[in-house]
Amino acid sequence: MRNSDVMSAFGLWVYPTLGMVMFMVVFVIAMLRVMGRHRREEIAGGGLLPLARDTFEPGERPGVEVRR
Repeated sequence: MRNSDVMSAFGLWVYPTLGMVMFMVVFVIAMLRVMGRHRREEIAGGGLLPLARDTFEPGERPGVEVRR
């Protein structure tokens, strides 16, 4: 009896298949979340970040507009 015969009897094909299915499910969920229509405003606002002002006052958080 060879080692390959013993290992093939264990049915280890289940683990990589299960891992691939889990990866695909998580990947599709992540892509739907990122590419969803509800994130359009957030993505559009991120495109304007390089044009935002570069200096901040002490205690002020970047990206948060303070109304005075």
